[in-house]
Amino acid sequence: MLSSANFQRARQLLTNIKLSPTIFCDMAKNLLTVSQAAKLLKVSPSAIHDAITRGRLNSTRVGTIVLISRSNLEKYALSRQHTKTKK
Repeated sequence: MLSSANFQRARQLLTNIKLSPTIFCDMAKNLLTVSQAAKLLKVSPSAIHDAITRGRLNSTRVGTIVLISRSNLEKYALSRQHTKTKK
């Protein structure tokens, strides 16, 4: 889940584009920052950024915040496991 500061920044940005706060709160439950995603996968934030840059992990940028959905992170984690078992 987003930290309080990132939540407020993202909420303000999305309010500016007329997204309902209720919809945003529901969405935020499933969104992670790069740091949070890295902690869950026990990798460095730079590894997450690298995966995003290479197109292996889908993300969304809201202002300066990079957000990753839990479902995209799960797909990425499964693909990493599959790749490791092939080697």
